[in-house]
Amino acid sequence: TETINLALNTLLERLNNISEFNEANAEKEFKSILQEANLKMPQLAHPVRFALTGSLASLPISAIFGILGKVRTIYRLKKAIAL
Repeated sequence: TETINLALNTLLERLNNISEFNEANAEKEFKSILQEANLKMPQLAHPVRFALTGSLASLPISAIFGILGKVRTIYRLKKAIAL
């Protein structure tokens, strides 16, 4: 939906602007977007999880951010958004 697409683009922008990228800071931005867009966790978590891992089942989103790091997280989100 348009709301999800907007949330994904906002997430991409905010994650890209984090100067100290880590699990906690990335999760803070993720949760902030959930509240602002009035979305429930699965509504945004599923597309983000799929974009980052290629699966709907994985570690928590924050752990994925931490494992992938900023560059790979941004790259994979951009790639998924472009589809």
